[in-house]
Amino acid sequence: MWRAMAKKQELRIAICGNAANIAALVEQSFRNAYALKLCATEEALEVLSHAKSHAVDLFIMFLENIVPVYSGGSNDYEAMHSEKLQMVRCLKSRYKRPIILFSAFLIPKEVQKELESAGAYRVSVGWPILTDKFRETVLEYL
Repeated sequence: MWRAMAKKQELRIAICGNAANIAALVEQSFRNAYALKLCATEEALEVLSHAKSHAVDLFIMFLENIVPVYSGGSNDYEAMHSEKLQMVRCLKSRYKRPIILFSAFLIPKEVQKELESAGAYRVSVGWPILTDKFRETVLEYL
């Protein structure tokens, strides 16, 4: 007797930063539960470009990969921080989808709060990313 296979729910994720590793982690964590469609890139502007023409359910971004674009590549901390906040606000207001930010560096609590106020769903610190913690963070969104 033939049995119909249940169709998996599609999950569309745009990944920015350390793309190959994060895409592999997403695949490993969710391939059995979801039909995954991933856009994995190192550049934040590529994520914006992708989101303009493709539906995205979740953004996963490395804070360090949101680099200054508008300030002409300035290395000034305030300019870079301002642009990261601007990118998060832009993604949140345009696409109204959760944004999970990861950072390899310790981020002061006040900066984490600013990023969350700008629209980030979660700001997680730590590298390497632990598979269970990563999965748990993404499942909170789902």
